Amino acid sequence: MGWRFTEDVEEYARAAGPLLAESPAEHTVSLTVVENARARSGAVPEQGEPEVFGWWTDASGVVSGAVSHTPPYELLLGVVPDEAMRPLAGELLSWERRPTGVNGATPLAIEFASVWSALAGERAVLGFAMRLYRLGELVPPVLRPWHRDVSHTLITRPIVVASSTAHLMKCAPLRGSRAQG
Repeated sequence: MGWRFTEDVEEYARAAGPLLAESPAEHTVSLTVVENARARSGAVPEQGEPEVFGWWTDASGVVSGAVSHTPPYELLLGVVPDEAMRPLAGELLSWERRPTGVNGATPLAIEFASVWSALAGERAVLGFAMRLYRLGELVPPVLRPWHRDVSHTLITRPIVVASSTAHLMKCAPLRGSRAQG
């Protein structure tokens, strides 16, 4: 039981990926961080401090927590169980990480900030709150008679512009080119 940290994004993805993938909408930022790290393929960021990824394994051996820190950005709390909060702050301190802030679900971020302040002796201030909006039901627009002309214009305009441009390119020589004749 405890936190395990690594700089290897693939190791993190194998360990914490299934947990994050259980709720991709809720963990879209964490999943994006993984994909961005993969795209950089281990290149050290410009500021020189590498990304670290961590996951919490509970007493039964199940991965139930996931965090990442990509300096100079804030610590990202994907999932942090209550019992893992204090050990997370302690582990970050042992890695000599002093995040400039924390991102995550508002209650989670506030709880971590409180624990961090107590352990690290640093003041935490809420910068902004994040929330997830869920899309309800899609409602098609009500088309009025005058909308028909607009939608027709919007559809045909690119075709007219493209054919006009092609015609002009055939007829008008480019500046600086010599006339054929």
